[in-house]
Amino acid sequence: MLLPISHPVPLSVLIFHLSTQKKYIYTCSNKLNYLYLHIAETAPEPAHLRANYKKRKLLAYFVSDFIKGMSDNHQ
Repeated sequence: MLLPISHPVPLSVLIFHLSTQKKYIYTCSNKLNYLYLHIAETAPEPAHLRANYKKRKLLAYFVSDFIKGMSDNHQ
């Protein structure tokens, strides 16, 4: 699943599988000691697409992976 974005990014950023993205976020917070996760806004959507909760769930996964990585690092 690709999130709509308001600013163009290199295509290579968009083609990672979800599990790879989640692992990358976890690793950054766990092994690299990142303390900040920036989640950019997504592009506006037509009203009929707003009922799709997959994007919100995906962002929640990213945040929880980041927090879990930080937590595992400090144990």
